[in-house]
Order: sequence, then structure tokens, then C-alpha cells
Amino acid sequence: MFDGMVNLLSSGFRGRTRGCWRNALKRLSEHLTRPGLPKYGYLLECKGTPVGLSLLIFLSLLVRFLRTKIVGAITPGSHPPEFAVALD
Repeated sequence: MFDGMVNLLSSGFRGRTRGCWRNALKRLSEHLTRPGLPKYGYLLECKGTPVGLSLLIFLSLLVRFLRTKIVGAITPGSHPPEFAVALD
């Protein structure tokens, strides 16, 4: 399930091994995600082949007076140059 994502992440972030990304995605699969938020982030496909992605990780934190705060982290997009988007 994660092979296309692991390929993109390991080619886009060369400081991490495929095993590292596979483990990270496995941990995300076990992470409870709040309804309405993406579990992994967003995957860009072209003709059924993964060509880009952005990982999004959200957490629900308990703060003062039992209120919940949602915080998130995003990776920079990982994609081959031919799928880059120009923002004008």
C-alpha cells in the first residue's frame, strides 16, 4: 500500500532510508486521526501512478481546562521536477 509513497519520500528526502519512511507510514497508520482530517496527507497521481505527495500529521492536544487544541505539521511537497506546479 505504501510503496509509491515510500518511493517518493525516499527520493525527495535523501537523508532518510526507505525503511525509515516505511516505519513512519506504518506508525501513521496506527495513529488515531480526528474525523475530517487527512490520515496521511495528500497524494498526487498521474494515470494511477503516485507522482507527488505532502505528508500532513495532526495531533489533538489537551490544554488548560480540558480544552482540545489541534496542531499540525506538513512536509514540503515531494515530486519529480516534471510534475512541479508553477504558482504565479
